[in-house]
Amino acid sequence: MKSLFTLAPQKSQVLVRSAFTTILLTAASLVHAQSPTAPALGFNVFVKNSAKLVTNVTEGPVAMGGDLTLMGNYNVANKTAGTFKVSNVVIGLLIGGKINFSSGNQTYINNGYVKLGNGTGSTVFYKDNNGASSNLRITPGKYDATPGLHLQTSAAKLGVSEKVNPVIESGLIDFTKAFASLQANAKMVASMATKIELTNPNGDRKGTKIPDVITNGQIKINLKSGTNVLNVTGEELNSVKGNITFNNAPDASRILVINVNAAGTFNWSVWNQAGLGIQNCPYIIYNFYNTTNLLIQGNNTIEGTVLAPFADITKIVNQSNIEGQVIGLSYYQSGGSNNFATFIPSLGESDADGDTVPDSKDDYPNDASRAFNNFYPAKGTSTLMYEDLWPFKGDYDFNDLVIDYRYNTITDASNNVVEINYSFIPKASGAVTKNGFAFQLDGINPSQITSVSGSKMAAGWSALNNNGTEAGQPENANIIVFDYVNKMFKGLPANASTVNTFSAIEKYTADTIKIIVTFQKGSVNFAKLTSEKFNPYLIADQTRGREIHLANRTPSAKMSSAYYGQGQDNSNPAAGKYFKTKNNLPWALEISTSIPYALELTEFSKAYPNFIKWVESNGTTHADWYLNNPGNRDASKLYLK
Repeated sequence: MKSLFTLAPQKSQVLVRSAFTTILLTAASLVHAQSPTAPALGFNVFVKNSAKLVTNVTEGPVAMGGDLTLMGNYNVANKTAGTFKVSNVVIGLLIGGKINFSSGNQTYINNGYVKLGNGTGSTVFYKDNNGASSNLRITPGKYDATPGLHLQTSAAKLGVSEKVNPVIESGLIDFTKAFASLQANAKMVASMATKIELTNPNGDRKGTKIPDVITNGQIKINLKSGTNVLNVTGEELNSVKGNITFNNAPDASRILVINVNAAGTFNWSVWNQAGLGIQNCPYIIYNFYNTTNLLIQGNNTIEGTVLAPFADITKIVNQSNIEGQVIGLSYYQSGGSNNFATFIPSLGESDADGDTVPDSKDDYPNDASRAFNNFYPAKGTSTLMYEDLWPFKGDYDFNDLVIDYRYNTITDASNNVVEINYSFIPKASGAVTKNGFAFQLDGINPSQITSVSGSKMAAGWSALNNNGTEAGQPENANIIVFDYVNKMFKGLPANASTVNTFSAIEKYTADTIKIIVTFQKGSVNFAKLTSEKFNPYLIADQTRGREIHLANRTPSAKMSSAYYGQGQDNSNPAAGKYFKTKNNLPWALEISTSIPYALELTEFSKAYPNFIKWVESNGTTHADWYLNNPGNRDASKLYLK
């Protein structure tokens, strides 16, 4: 609750508050959504069947469902063993099948442990020939035999042995299931529509297809925010024999997907991607969704992940690096490094405006500046009721101003506030005074607001800043909704005073006042603009310094301190106590649902008999005083039209 005098229905209070939680969780879930390479479990090289590793290095962990053939000198998990663990020990190399000791010397596993599904032809040495706790080895027989697998740590340090988490263990990864998911993901990514801007090297010819812009074998890519998708044939990919240059490098906000239509065997002559580094590679993916035999050729480095889950991948001609994941049915590598840069972003769902929020979760799928609606209250409207004779108690009927409201906070993909749309509907004016209405956004500086529109205020009634906020409010933004409530009711006679508080008098309806507040880009995060920041108040009899707020809410800078302590008021600004009597009675109420209000000249506690009991108990008893439960209401004293 905002204060003791801000209420939500007992049965729906959690629902009202959970509306905000749901939105935040939805935004968070996008951040943690799975990448299309997620079934590869973070492995640098992930192969369904067999692998032949000749030279040189894979910086991260390697996993294969079939056999590993040793044919040279190689290093695995040179930089990291990744995150896949068995019995809490991270695995740098996982072999689902057996080791074929073909030729060469040693293959080193620099970080982590090894798992071998089939131990046929292999001997595991947990200790050296002298029984000492040396680094683990797997050889075709003898301790010093070559070729062999050499771990750079001992069984003792890993906490393993022949009986505890042994090297030979099968069935740790279901490669068939993983590749079914990877293949489905590749097809899903391939279905993404082209969304990219290409130019020739001079930038004076634009298009979305390489043949439309290529000049002297060169092109440029202008990456926009969101997911950029280039759909190409294998022939088009190989036609770029010069540089491909990025005007904006790929990063978390600019993702590059290259879907390559190259069915069957494809000889990929890798293009030169100028100006990219390893930091950009987690946001680039080459999706070979129908290639069955991928031959990596040319002389250039591949910047990004190679997703080819239907293909056998061979890299023996190209001696440069792959800076990303390698995912295929099999892998034969001789030359270069596989550098550790797993593909991070989630893909596959349409994102028409490119704001990184999928259309299915985006309330504004065609507007990159907006993403989410956040309504308060979640359903229906909240009701505000005011007694306007503060600091005197008056007739205490709380119908001098009755107004319903709801607002929608619109946020972008980063959960920053873009705009708030307020709707205010006056219901009653049981006062002979000319009351106005405004609200303060506590903690929001006027400079953080771009514009305010929709205010119903006579020219010159109160000075405004250029952005529409009230002038003379240096710390907190204040917005005038209207200067005189009676002017809001349609068809009301000019000499009318009270409106909709006597049951025998015709009921008048009011126009909905729509206030739109737009914010400086990125200046306010939704998490910091909670519903408690909304501070509505009545301006009594158009006297600007006489504000009436909800209990204990901070007045604006234009509030006159002369009223404090007068009449029945017991405010103590030094203690943060405002707008309460000695018995904690307020001059304003907010109920986060619609309830009937008291008839004119009817004390509110007569219409709601348990109200005073609730207030004087400091909210510990009769918490349902406003609900239509037995003993809570006297219908004869309520305006029920």
